[in-house]
Amino acid sequence: MNVILLKSNDSSTSDRYVDYLDAQHSPLLNNIEQINLLKFNYQNLELLKSKLFTLLVEKTNYEHYVDEYFKCLILTSRQTVESMQHALNLTIDSSTNLPTVNLNTQLENIKDKFLVYCVGEATASRFRQLVQSIEKINPGLNQRLVLRLVDDSTKTMHKQNARELFNLIKQDYELIKPSLKPTGQKFKYALYPCSKIRKDDLSKSLSDNAISYEEINVYDTVPSQTGIDKLTASLDKLDGVNILVFFSPSGCESVFKDKNLSTLIKSKLNLFKMVSIGPSTSVKLKNYVDASLIYELSEPSPKALWNSILTISNQIC
Repeated sequence: MNVILLKSNDSSTSDRYVDYLDAQHSPLLNNIEQINLLKFNYQNLELLKSKLFTLLVEKTNYEHYVDEYFKCLILTSRQTVESMQHALNLTIDSSTNLPTVNLNTQLENIKDKFLVYCVGEATASRFRQLVQSIEKINPGLNQRLVLRLVDDSTKTMHKQNARELFNLIKQDYELIKPSLKPTGQKFKYALYPCSKIRKDDLSKSLSDNAISYEEINVYDTVPSQTGIDKLTASLDKLDGVNILVFFSPSGCESVFKDKNLSTLIKSKLNLFKMVSIGPSTSVKLKNYVDASLIYELSEPSPKALWNSILTISNQIC
């Protein structure tokens, strides 16, 4: 079997899914390849910088920020963190040899603290790296922040879930609301930088529950023609069953809206299985292929991907 991971990572960086599959040393896997199908166009960076500079970079007037502007930041993707990196003109050193920045995760003594909500561990890890870079010019930043993640015991099958993230935000808001004393007319409870094509779920939930927020579209997701061409060339030469692993609805659109690539796949559909990272991606895939060809991961992890590959292998043998 050939496994092709259709992602948006920088190909120069190690991918944990590829690394995990390589480590299995399985004769089932003839070829493992990562292809970057998507690229991100960042936008509104000056606006984002104006909202974050006082909080993250300046060393004065911090205590007024949480009363005058925002009490929390909502991060729903790694790309959102990277938009902050670009806005602040910082370089993130992602070396695995660097010590991990420890951020408080508990709601204790938070009157002057700033809360940061992350949809998943990958996003949180990227944010920690960003804080690490900022601390070179603003030591002690980590002491001002509280990192909030959905607790393992309350997560459903899929960990990166906007509904569960909102439930955590609402739970915290009800506890914090009595102590909020906004001093600025521009105060919003949350700053929400996000994708231009983000789903409406989180924004609607915030509005429906009267939790004030400011939304900034900080990046757009577009197909990478280089990635499309590379995938087409790979599928032309590969033999046997091909497992295409989709990590986002945008990735599905990139593949099946390309006429040549879509025709190639559908002409040999009996040689393809589609693996989806989660529910939203599965829904999008069903617009293009029969549901019987789609295998949804039990959770977004390398181990879950390996288990799906084993399931596919057992079914086709």
